[in-house]
Amino acid sequence: MSFATISVIGLGYIGLPTAAAFASRQKQVIGVDINQHAVDTINRGEIHIVEPDLASVVKTAVEGGFLRASTTPVEAGINRVF
Repeated sequence: MSFATISVIGLGYIGLPTAAAFASRQKQVIGVDINQHAVDTINRGEIHIVEPDLASVVKTAVEGGFLRASTTPVEAGINRVF
């Protein structure tokens, strides 16, 4: 299966680690959440939840251009809701 972008809907305790895991494998990931604070925090390369080791994975993924967050859903090759 080939796809360009993965969309993860919901960036809480399940969605954000999932999005970060895909992004850490150099997949383009767009995370979508209705919480503007969460979106802004993630786009700064930081996290809004407590999860061991997640902060460094998110920071690396954002800095590498593999992870970004939005409040608006976008079309992607694979869409998952968490």
